[in-house]
Amino acid sequence: YRWEANKLALSNFQTKLAHFQFKKLNDLSEIKDKGEILEDYGIDELSPKIKISSHKDFIDFKIGDITRDGSNCYVLTNFSKLNEKIIFKVDKEIINFCQSKPRDWTDASIIKTPLYAIDKITIKFGDETTRSSHVSLEKNDGNWFFKEPFKGDSDNEKVLLQLNSLVSANIFKFESNIEKKNINPKKWKTTLEISGFDQVETIYFNINEDGTILGKRQSSDTYFTLSEDFFSLLNDWSTKLRNRTLFKFSTSNIQSFEVIKEDEIIKISKNKDDSWDIAESNSSNLKIIKADSERVKSFFRELNTVSINQFLSTSIDEKSKKEFKIDEPIYRINSLNKNSISNSYYLSRMKETEKMWSVIDQNQSLICLVQNDLNKILDIDSL
Repeated sequence: YRWEANKLALSNFQTKLAHFQFKKLNDLSEIKDKGEILEDYGIDELSPKIKISSHKDFIDFKIGDITRDGSNCYVLTNFSKLNEKIIFKVDKEIINFCQSKPRDWTDASIIKTPLYAIDKITIKFGDETTRSSHVSLEKNDGNWFFKEPFKGDSDNEKVLLQLNSLVSANIFKFESNIEKKNINPKKWKTTLEISGFDQVETIYFNINEDGTILGKRQSSDTYFTLSEDFFSLLNDWSTKLRNRTLFKFSTSNIQSFEVIKEDEIIKISKNKDDSWDIAESNSSNLKIIKADSERVKSFFRELNTVSINQFLSTSIDEKSKKEFKIDEPIYRINSLNKNSISNSYYLSRMKETEKMWSVIDQNQSLICLVQNDLNKILDIDSL
């Protein structure tokens, strides 16, 4: 197979080879004069060989028997540039390099883009003709955001942990004799795309009959196998990596905030001097009072602690409107920020428990479940 070399293994080889003590014994013509042959040193056509080549020249080492003292071995060295063949005594550790397997010299990592350089990642499920779904995240100003199948915040810490696991994943084995003609590139079941350094790494995956995973990079003809647990790193990102904070209200950004329950309305509004007013109204009365700014900050902090328990849908259709009672919620929240961007939330209580609520985020077309006492947080009388 053809693959990137293990830089550490190569560096170790170069360093040791440069520091081995080579003690010259005889050149090839001298042993003939002495009536000796190469086989006397354990060197023949089947001897292990190391060859170092440049564009024009090479040096090769044929490894022979270990010397009587057990610390060295005989090596026939051929210098093409000098046109000389010389027998040396060399540290027997040189034998270890000949006993190395191809895998020992190979970089086993799948993804070559460093973690810090990754700025986009996409996972596509299904082959090119029957694409079932895909997930895409992008980094912006150091933070990760979902682009597909929805637009929204991610949990940055979880994304970084997931990416670190992907970058750290290693190839289980390389396939040298696989019948490539039996694999249609359009039939790969999963595609992983990693972007960084203005380049895209594309890697394809299929599940083998034994449960292991067959992989191939677009830029290489080499096939490799991964352990069966690798797919756990690719699955369910839209749930696992989402930011579960439902509300992200800031007193520095909010212009007004309205809570509606039946015919009662509480509206918190910011004045030009950054003070706050609270307006309470129903079908017949309206009352406006000055608000305690610290209490307002405390209210938003508590609201921001509400965490999504389960994501239900990223589209609001007629069926979901009926199922989650969007037209008759217990609470409706309307927010307006300084940039005149508004949003509405619809909160309905699930029948099973008073602390389990379905929430609809209008701007994100998001329907989710939260397990918080929203009655306590949004209680009209308390506000």
